[in-house]
Amino acid sequence: MSHVSGHRPASSFRGSEGDFAPPADAPDEKFAKVFNQSYDMILILDPLDERIIDANPVACRKLEYSHDELLALSPATLHPDGIDRFKAFVAAVLDEGIGWSDEFECLTKTGNRLPTEISASRIELRGRPCMLAVVRDLTDRRRVEEELRRLSRLVVHALEDERRRVARDLHDSVNQLLSSVKFRVQAIAEGLGDSAEDGFRRQAQTAKELLDRAIQEVRLISHNLRPSELDDLGLGPAIGHLLDDFVARTEWNVDRALDSTESRLDPDVELTLYRITQEALSNIERHANASRVTVQLSSAVAQLELRIRDDGNGFDPRDGAATNEARGLGLLDMRERAAFVGGTFQIESLAGRGTEILVSVPLRPSMADDERSRP
Repeated sequence: MSHVSGHRPASSFRGSEGDFAPPADAPDEKFAKVFNQSYDMILILDPLDERIIDANPVACRKLEYSHDELLALSPATLHPDGIDRFKAFVAAVLDEGIGWSDEFECLTKTGNRLPTEISASRIELRGRPCMLAVVRDLTDRRRVEEELRRLSRLVVHALEDERRRVARDLHDSVNQLLSSVKFRVQAIAEGLGDSAEDGFRRQAQTAKELLDRAIQEVRLISHNLRPSELDDLGLGPAIGHLLDDFVARTEWNVDRALDSTESRLDPDVELTLYRITQEALSNIERHANASRVTVQLSSAVAQLELRIRDDGNGFDPRDGAATNEARGLGLLDMRERAAFVGGTFQIESLAGRGTEILVSVPLRPSMADDERSRP
């Protein structure tokens, strides 16, 4: 069996205090085989002395240290940007024993930052509480996730470009045609004169009213496809207009607190939060049977938060029956849109006690004006 330079088999566990035996419930030979042939990094730590007792070949290779160099390090050295969180993690493992897992960024010998997931449990070595840590390199997973996010961005951009095109066609073409027909019908109605039968005049008036409704409906569809105020005024005013329409349509009470930033946000962030608000209000209107809705948009130093709360029926998000197909797809779309801009999506709901949605996204500066005004 080949080893990284300086590496000793796990069965020896040589540290400064001499030989350590493997965990009592793991036969020495089998434990050594798993230790040395694992595809993941494995570290055995002595938290009391803050030192690494042993490391398998993969750990040496991934972290770019020889075995002896790793044994000379404090475990916290590998997590310079998260020392306090790592120490809290180790303390939790020692207190609870097993089942602890968290993500950390490991610093290699050459300064590379390695995204990892650490799953750890407490073991006893010569009567001392130690920690067995299986460390999985997340580099490939992160690469795949980033590629999926890139593809998602392409899909969303293509969808929004198509929405923009359809909205423009509805406004410039269909709406103009309907308006033209409306004026002609009105002219016909006015030209009928007093001698025309009442039935003809009523039909002409009805046709005009139907055309008025069709024009308003086309304008609403066009606006929902691509709200002009989002492009022209920004996120806060656009959400405010969305809420005005919601109140006019439902006559529900809506509390709002829409902080406005001094500069425009990244167009993707503005569009994402607008679409999430739009979908959330649609879900509330169709499913919640609420009497009051609260929408809050607030910004901190590097974080933008959107919170939408209602006092309606509520549901169990884990219950497939309660989360019907329409609402389930809406929640999935909101979650994916938040992830698309590097944000998080949380939902809390209880039957009979309403629902709250919290979306947090990194606060990024506005992109160039020509990006905002893409055709």
